[in-house]
Amino acid sequence: MLRNLVGSENRAISFQTIWGAGDLTSFETQSGAFIDYTTALGINSVWACVSLISDTISAVPIITSNFAASAELASPDSYLVNGQPFWDAGQHCWFNVPNVQGIVDALEQAYQRGRKKFPDTIAFAKDYDANKVYSEMWRPLIEKLSA
Repeated sequence: MLRNLVGSENRAISFQTIWGAGDLTSFETQSGAFIDYTTALGINSVWACVSLISDTISAVPIITSNFAASAELASPDSYLVNGQPFWDAGQHCWFNVPNVQGIVDALEQAYQRGRKKFPDTIAFAKDYDANKVYSEMWRPLIEKLSA
């Protein structure tokens, strides 16, 4: 998100392509929860993101979807699980339905690997250091917006 605001990131979708479709009945997720631009950053969505980041920062390898931003938060020691692509015509974008067997396989691999230290995960987590994020991402954005 910060890279997008400072102009170093381009995405193929926009706010309008996700939320401007006008077909409100298509915003119901597989879990039956109603999602729109006012609820997308609600407690459930935010908690899922915070959980991924905090698990990474705590140097715990994570099991997550190999789709969208989740894959960006996975350290080299983590497990990426593929899923089934799902086209949501109302939102004009792809979603991902998790592969349950892939999750089971990743859990089994994690169990077989056992408890140990994960230096790659620790190094990866340092990219989320608050001072680093502020100096490399927030400060340039604030300066750009203030100019």
